[in-house]
Amino acid sequence: MKLVGVYSSSHETFKDEWFLRTLKDDYEVCLYPSEARGHGNYMEADWQQAVRFKSAKIIETIQKNWGEVFVYSDMDVLFVGPTKTTIQSCLNGKDIVCQLDDPGGNLCTGFFAVRANDVTLKLWQQVQRATACEGRDQIAFNRLVRAMKEVRAGYLPPSFFGMGTFTGRQFPEASRIYIPANPVMFHANFTIGVEQKTALLDRAQRIITRHRPGRVANNLFFRLRHGMITPEVIKTLTRGDRITQHYDCNAFVRPSSVALDLSTACQLKCPSCPTATGVIAKSIGTGILPLANFEKFLQEHPWVSDIELSNWGEVFLNKDLESILRHAHERHVALRIDNGANLDRASDRVLEAVVKYNLRSLTCSIDGASQEVYSIYRVNGNQRLQKAVSQRIPGLTLAVCRLWSQRTRDREGSGDGRRAGDGVLCKTVLGRPLWRNFLAGKRS
Repeated sequence: MKLVGVYSSSHETFKDEWFLRTLKDDYEVCLYPSEARGHGNYMEADWQQAVRFKSAKIIETIQKNWGEVFVYSDMDVLFVGPTKTTIQSCLNGKDIVCQLDDPGGNLCTGFFAVRANDVTLKLWQQVQRATACEGRDQIAFNRLVRAMKEVRAGYLPPSFFGMGTFTGRQFPEASRIYIPANPVMFHANFTIGVEQKTALLDRAQRIITRHRPGRVANNLFFRLRHGMITPEVIKTLTRGDRITQHYDCNAFVRPSSVALDLSTACQLKCPSCPTATGVIAKSIGTGILPLANFEKFLQEHPWVSDIELSNWGEVFLNKDLESILRHAHERHVALRIDNGANLDRASDRVLEAVVKYNLRSLTCSIDGASQEVYSIYRVNGNQRLQKAVSQRIPGLTLAVCRLWSQRTRDREGSGDGRRAGDGVLCKTVLGRPLWRNFLAGKRS
């Protein structure tokens, strides 16, 4: 059986000092160096390059070893016992079996065994395409392996474990490591950077090599810290014939899509809005999310890939919006402003960033065909500025929703109100930025 892995220059130390030194089985080891150069930190450019290289090598191995079984492993792994026999048993009736990543049921793409066939080739080809856009493979893999009903996927037992398997928490914030019975492999995931991974491997090795009373005491302290039920939940989860299709709401999960308010301030005074009436200020406060906090959020929640930016305030009041759009784009995180923006306070520089950094969608309400009608509800709003701003967004697609009422037509005195422009009472602006066309236009 082949054992396949890839490594970059930053992780070569793991290959030599941990992976190969502790390997217990007689695998046919096939390790491939990546040309990526850097520190190897999560979501940095060299890390993403290595992940893309990894997907390509997995696909290549499937194609060249048709009908056979092989194991893929990251290099930040400590082997404690033989693994081959257990892996072969777990693969009976399965196409792929993975280390359990966290208590929520996520599969880890850092250690798995796979059967080379049509199903797994299709799965990894789709993961490769998603990785090219998202910059990482694990979130896409977990999404796709559940969507492809023909894939027979399963878990390796808890003896194949990592930092997150029993806690779902990052090291060193979660300092305790639960050691399952008869461990065979430890994966130094759920931490960032070579130094932290090395420290995590050292700690795991020290605990695992203790005499039995020392391991029992370690696990007792873990249970006191994280609860008495977690290890049993993990054992039950990994014994299942199939992977979880729907996460247990009581288990730890890592949502890929979240809402993050860039502003709880607004320049309008809409009569029924909690922000305008002061309710929001009293409950959560009025403020603007700075770039530094946004960067910290993405750093601490690397599994998030889609963020809604609007809720209780006007997004375009945030002076860091351009930098936030750029930072999310560089980390392959999709941003949306679907809850709504007033869109009458936006500079040309920010509008260009909206297109250049690929804001996924933008909703804007225009409640009236004239400034007079618009300002009845959107108090302090400027419809003329709003329309002018929307017209300055390059490559924008407009979806128009017409809402008609005799009362509004009478107020505006426009007959049936259906003339171009005058009859548009509510306009929803869906931003599908055509950034390639925009940049081509800028060059020309």
